[in-house]
Amino acid sequence: MLSFAAVGFHLRERLTRLALFVLLLATPVRAQTPAIFDDLCDELAKKIAGQISATDRVRIVGDDRAAVAELERLLGARTIRVADGDAPVLARLSCGEGLADRSCVVEIDKNGVRTFVSATRTRDARQMDTRPPILSLELRPVFAQRDPILDVALVGDDVLVLSPRQVAFRSASAPITTSRIWPRDLRGRLRVEGPRFEAFLPGVVCRGGLGPLTMVCADEVEAWPIGLENAGMTPGRNYFMTPEGLAFFGAAALDRRWLVADVHGSLAQLDDQRRVASRGPPADDVIGIGDLCTSGHFVIAASRAANVDDADTLTLLRDVDGTLATAAPAVTLQGLATALWVRPGDRAATVVVHDPTAHRYEAFQLTVSCTR
Repeated sequence: MLSFAAVGFHLRERLTRLALFVLLLATPVRAQTPAIFDDLCDELAKKIAGQISATDRVRIVGDDRAAVAELERLLGARTIRVADGDAPVLARLSCGEGLADRSCVVEIDKNGVRTFVSATRTRDARQMDTRPPILSLELRPVFAQRDPILDVALVGDDVLVLSPRQVAFRSASAPITTSRIWPRDLRGRLRVEGPRFEAFLPGVVCRGGLGPLTMVCADEVEAWPIGLENAGMTPGRNYFMTPEGLAFFGAAALDRRWLVADVHGSLAQLDDQRRVASRGPPADDVIGIGDLCTSGHFVIAASRAANVDDADTLTLLRDVDGTLATAAPAVTLQGLATALWVRPGDRAATVVVHDPTAHRYEAFQLTVSCTR
């Protein structure tokens, strides 16, 4: 039970402290660097001393050991007796951080009566800049339809959409004319350069303009714009081949090395001769993502979700001296990832998801969010 000794302003003040305490309990506290909350402890010590008598023995407990030790030292300097074991007064210290400030709250339990004291400081801008960022994957819907989507490209406020039968832009569409028979898992890629575009399909390349929409297709095999040198996608296949004959579904640059999602269903690191040097975790596709808020080489891998039927996951991985480490929580898609494309060096990628339950395809813009 909470006990309040006054009404009016003091009641409002204590209710505010209680709300802050509940907020801190509800917010996960990351492992802190030593002494990050020490500058709050002097104010806390003064407020704690005002709530108890000089003859009371108090025990301080809390997750942040540095702050607990500093608070014990400051209370001792005020001739408050601090105990390691059982004591009549128990002070529970909780500290946490928001985007703009740092806060600590102490719950003082004396003979079953609880009161709260708190201290808050605005985070220093230099401290905010040096903190390691928190990374997460973000998906923004771009376009959806019931027919398959192979790729999309943002052109201003409009969307260029590649499907197995056509390319659509605004209210116009241009048919893909070919004698080819598409493979079961058809893949396609768009490349837009100013008012011109190209559409790559297995054994077919279409070229056209956007104003107005025009397009001509030819049965030919050409290298796809995926970063890693390749011989294109031959008719009847849905994977690429390097000039050395390595088959792969997707590729990501790691400085001077390459990481590919190979046809064995795993991430494979290539040496400088584009030979498999090592294999890592399972994946069906992979892309590189550039220009993040922190240094290092990052990739996004698509793989089948565990314990979820007809769903894939996207995982942000960081290359650490040749070892792939998870850099953000995986995102489970509402369906299967049928396309994962990015222009080399871009910060935004395209992912197409097929939701078999809803019988629809949806294209998303995929980015990495950074917060400190």
